[in-house]
Amino acid sequence: MFDPKNIQTTIYAGCHGGLIESYLRHMGFCNVRYEVNFELIEKGQPLDPSTFLAETELFIYSPVLNHEGFNTAELAAYCNSNGIATLSFPWIQWNGLHPMTNSTIKLKGFPEYTWWGYQFLVDRSEEFDSLQSFSDFASEYIASQVAACADQSLQILRSNEQLTDVRISDFIEEHYKTSLLFHWPSHPTNYLYRFFFERFNAAMKERLPSVLASPVNTFLAETDREHHDCSALPILDCVYDSLNLDPSIINPGFKYRPLFGEHLFNTADFLSMHYRPAEFKGRLA
Repeated sequence: MFDPKNIQTTIYAGCHGGLIESYLRHMGFCNVRYEVNFELIEKGQPLDPSTFLAETELFIYSPVLNHEGFNTAELAAYCNSNGIATLSFPWIQWNGLHPMTNSTIKLKGFPEYTWWGYQFLVDRSEEFDSLQSFSDFASEYIASQVAACADQSLQILRSNEQLTDVRISDFIEEHYKTSLLFHWPSHPTNYLYRFFFERFNAAMKERLPSVLASPVNTFLAETDREHHDCSALPILDCVYDSLNLDPSIINPGFKYRPLFGEHLFNTADFLSMHYRPAEFKGRLA
């Protein structure tokens, strides 16, 4: 019989693993070790399964496939050979509300920071002699790509889920038109997280039948502040129209509390941060 207080648990995942750690502690797990996969990869010291998983009884991970020495297939195989329970979940990302964005651009006025945004707009902005013509192009071009990007992003998630025990793509497909599911592509809302943990609970019960999962609504109550409340990307009007989103989905605007405090930028402000007319060519404005 597993006692949550005594289960030696290792989480090997990206930033979503931090909330899983909090949830496990909410369930009564006391011995939880959370290792951030991309930080270990950056350090460059390959993982030895017998050392990395020493004393581990439950290994929770998000698949890593393309970093030799850090891939989860080898770690999961070690678990299977040594009687260690495993539970896997996908990297939680869907770009449907923010198509064609990437996470490494530098916005005008903030060259020292990288953000989620539209790199292709930054690259093409000097072609336009006014912010209005630039914004019109952005809306028209993105509108032509929204549906394909949303579908492609969902298919990528589904493909990733073929390797995991927890799956959420069906929920996203069913609910994205009526509920806000993401603050930005890899930052889910509490609404999506609640469903994720329902699936997580079900997978946990299959592996550890004696562990009583904690009700999700006592961990991420509807009245709780959003877990990712510090940051958000706006949903462009053309995305609302192309995806036929319900008007009840409130546009979160653009915010990054560590830098801007409580200040919220609207969609026009956000697009203008991508605009670098010809006079700024060769340098960040």
